[in-house]
Amino acid sequence: MGQAVAQLATLVDGAGGLRGAMAADAAGKGKFAEEAPQAILVLGLRYGTDDPNDKNTKYDLYRKTQDLIEQFKTQAGSIYCRDLLGFDLGTPQGQTASKQPGAFDTCPQCVRTAAEIVQKILNQ
Repeated sequence: MGQAVAQLATLVDGAGGLRGAMAADAAGKGKFAEEAPQAILVLGLRYGTDDPNDKNTKYDLYRKTQDLIEQFKTQAGSIYCRDLLGFDLGTPQGQTASKQPGAFDTCPQCVRTAAEIVQKILNQ
């Protein structure tokens, strides 16, 4: 993972538990794989604006975010946790499957994929 992504990821990890809250939401409902929203947060930290009148910056961030999501879907196959894992953590069956050895073996590659995409976008 590139240094810029590592520095921004440190900010995300320390930002009031955002990372954990996002992971809990994603894991509990089988929604977005947590890597995608975390990568989006990194883009927001780098390219976001607090100025509601700065439409150019806002739309540039929207474009970068959509690009990230599309690239992640293309490379990983989905942005949904249930699709990437092969089970839905929001169901009793998924909870059982999550306790099996190797249940989360796809996660490290998803982290790498998200980090590489963010790094590429940050370097543009």
